Amino acid sequence: MAMLRCLLAAVLLLPAPALAAETLVPLANPGFEGTYVALPTGGPVSGETAPGWDHNSGYGDTTTLYSRETTNPHSGSACQAITVSAVRDGNLQLIQGAALKAGTVVTLTAWLRGEPGAVANLAVQGGPPGYAQIAGTALAVGPKWQRVLAQGYVTADEQAAVVISLNAPGRICIDDVRLTTRPGKPAPIAAFGPIAQSFFGIHVSNFQFNRLRNPTFAPPRRSAGAEGAAISGEIAHDWDDNSEWADVAVRYASDPTPVPGGGAGQGVTIERVTSGRQQLRQGVRVVAGRSYTFTALLRGTLGLAVEMLIRNADDPYNAHASRTITDLDGGWKRYSVTGKVGPSGRIDLMFGADQPGSYSVADVTFTTDAGKPVPPGVRFPPPGFGLLRLWDSGTTWAVLEPVPGQWQWAQLDRWMAARQPGQAVMLTLGQSPTWASSDPAWLTYNGAGAAAPPKNIADWINYVTKVATRYKGRIQFYEIWNEPNDKTFYAGTLDQLMELTRTASEVIRKIDPAARIVTAPPYTPGYLEQYLAAGAASYADIIGYHVYATPPEEAARQLANVRLVLARRNPAGKPLWDTEGGSGDGTTLPAKARTYMARKYLVDLAFGASHFGWYGWGPDTPYAVGTVPQGDPREQTPAAKAFFTVRGWLLGAALSGTRIDAAGSWRITLDLPGGKRGLVLWNPSGSARFTLP
Repeated sequence: MAMLRCLLAAVLLLPAPALAAETLVPLANPGFEGTYVALPTGGPVSGETAPGWDHNSGYGDTTTLYSRETTNPHSGSACQAITVSAVRDGNLQLIQGAALKAGTVVTLTAWLRGEPGAVANLAVQGGPPGYAQIAGTALAVGPKWQRVLAQGYVTADEQAAVVISLNAPGRICIDDVRLTTRPGKPAPIAAFGPIAQSFFGIHVSNFQFNRLRNPTFAPPRRSAGAEGAAISGEIAHDWDDNSEWADVAVRYASDPTPVPGGGAGQGVTIERVTSGRQQLRQGVRVVAGRSYTFTALLRGTLGLAVEMLIRNADDPYNAHASRTITDLDGGWKRYSVTGKVGPSGRIDLMFGADQPGSYSVADVTFTTDAGKPVPPGVRFPPPGFGLLRLWDSGTTWAVLEPVPGQWQWAQLDRWMAARQPGQAVMLTLGQSPTWASSDPAWLTYNGAGAAAPPKNIADWINYVTKVATRYKGRIQFYEIWNEPNDKTFYAGTLDQLMELTRTASEVIRKIDPAARIVTAPPYTPGYLEQYLAAGAASYADIIGYHVYATPPEEAARQLANVRLVLARRNPAGKPLWDTEGGSGDGTTLPAKARTYMARKYLVDLAFGASHFGWYGWGPDTPYAVGTVPQGDPREQTPAAKAFFTVRGWLLGAALSGTRIDAAGSWRITLDLPGGKRGLVLWNPSGSARFTLP
């Protein structure tokens, strides 16, 4: 006998039995009949709800009207109507509790109609503390009744809830909700062919934070008043007021004074300083131990002292370089400050003042101390990764074509030149330039309007044509967009996404038939279901999805839920790729981080992903343990070294079986090159005994 030790508790996963008959889970009033219950008047949530159902208005801040709809119910005499006129925070939720048992597959169905443009979300959600989604889907409603379905595995006894929600204004009607279960547990795939180099993916994370964003203070602008009336006005995107810790009154506004060389000026008026100081900042991530130069044009009130500094972004917030400017006047003057960055590599470029007065900033630059462009804060991945995904890499459409017809290829060319021999490249398409965006006022870290689809599909077609032509034979995979279920990355409709998918596929297949198309990867099974139901798989070669999971074994349930969707919506059996994911975070201890890296690749393999891309090669993030230490990209963490160990086990081998036994121990068997066999074992919950074959 031998002993195996690991660190965190795991979900018990056993092979699924043959399908069994469904059992109806009793719900109170699933047809929304009876005498409705009046809600208190005078508040933002009003009207009446069907008996047996409860509005969870404390969760979000919405203006919502519930009502009994007797015109055209799906069945019976009534259905529940919900009208949301405003969403200020969170969403509205109509809920009902349901007890679920571990070891079952839950199926939720309902009938929906409503005003076109409204999107209803249906879910079976677990209880506290995590309220994890067990099953979920979404539907863009129309005037006719439509049936929706969501399925998922229940891996622990749950006092769960059926949740109907809207996170944007709209009107829906819902009727005839049905909840059933059948025996079933997430099961790994039985076998898998030879594991190719392309299984081992990586991408360079946080690259965009190594460059200065919006150095010309270009519009659109956003409200600077998040901290209340004392901080007011409008501030250029990608810049932040950092004065909430102080007792000051500050007003931001655009400065109309012409700027030499073009661009705009950001005006700052300090009306009161009781304690502390006003601060305008932008965060940047760089290589620790190197020297950098920060320059800007300034003008302002004669005699006002303005500090310009490069400082540590983390406690103790020490300055790496600073300069106090006291000779401002009404004309623009250029100032600079140079300093060596400390060990964290996380810095703020900052302007500040501690007395009343006004100043303006324009034309900021950030370079090495030699005046050259700042190198990335994370180095290129070393040999071993079979596929490099270019996302958060300075290669979006917004970067490539910032002005119509003016192409900036240098960054993408740099990545192509730096890739390792035999390393394939996947480029994630999308993120509209401001000039092309259908919603240029929508602000995200990728730029103004980047998350919105283009207003003119011809601009998208031209972009895809230019990229596919220039990199024919050098970019092997194209991913249509990133995480379309998240408005940080995609703020369009499903119909618009389908048009982007169809047109990109047609262009790429015509120009570069050898290239492979990956569908836009969501991180919820419900969005994937709707996307595939609309026909996305017919325009792609690979189904994309994202799985973050801590501990890594939680990825098994997520991937199993995705496979339930694929069983219905992927009849051609196109491969599933987890193109972005991770496990752990910056608080994960190095020994555990090492096991998380190894286990995530193994769990993805065992549960049907024929590619997994770790996010990413770089320092720790809130979503995954890092592969290099903070501030020193030349070194590798234990997690990075674990990747190469696991790659050595798997490359060229064939997965011949996976089993999770009654003690929660995982056993992955491999057929190795040369006729040998391999066995990978671990137990996430602690210690377990096993017998070596």
